[in-house]
Amino acid sequence: MMDRKIIDEPEPKAVDGLLIIVAVYIENDEHKLNILKSCIQQFRKVYEHETIVLVDNNSKNVEWYELALSLNMHIIKNKSNHFRYEIGAYRLALKHFRAERYMCIQGTIFFNSKIVEDIDALHDDVIIFKKHYTLSWNDHGLSIINKYLNFLGMTNWNNEPLVLWNCFYCSRPFMEKMIETGILDLLCNHKNISCAYERILGTYFHRTLSNKNIKEVNPETYKKIELCQQ
Repeated sequence: MMDRKIIDEPEPKAVDGLLIIVAVYIENDEHKLNILKSCIQQFRKVYEHETIVLVDNNSKNVEWYELALSLNMHIIKNKSNHFRYEIGAYRLALKHFRAERYMCIQGTIFFNSKIVEDIDALHDDVIIFKKHYTLSWNDHGLSIINKYLNFLGMTNWNNEPLVLWNCFYCSRPFMEKMIETGILDLLCNHKNISCAYERILGTYFHRTLSNKNIKEVNPETYKKIELCQQ
């Protein structure tokens, strides 16, 4: 019964309205597991009817599966060694689900309320959860950022703000453009690359939207719980 909604090779499916894609990785630690479970419960409490897809990036403990399934969520097991972390999770979910709007988040986002009361009224192409304005990284990190930007046909990073945690909301046309560029198809198999993607996404978003002031989600609507995962 429980295995019925665990998706190993899902068929492409169009869903109505908002699709919430959640990148999940949890260690075999009871405290961290309980925090993840509280976030999962809150996803469904706040977003009662939306399609929620949890992509498991090889968690060390999968006791949360039963809870997610009981809340009518979908689970995809990410078996790739090359596309992991948030970007790999988003990429995998998008291969099999499409929607009118997307929310792409980490599993340790705890919602206090919907990010906006009427998401249909959101006309922005993309809204990020939190900006960050300093690089705080060494030359090796910067070389990863620039290498990936150059792969995408863009010039080097130029102090564009970061998309912290790689968490964002976007419209269907904006996501389709992202998919077409191949920004989600580059190797992401190391924590450093996942961190680089915060800068890569930030650069892409700002340049695509001609450096206009991209909005942030109201910080009162959520809490980001930091677990310092290995």
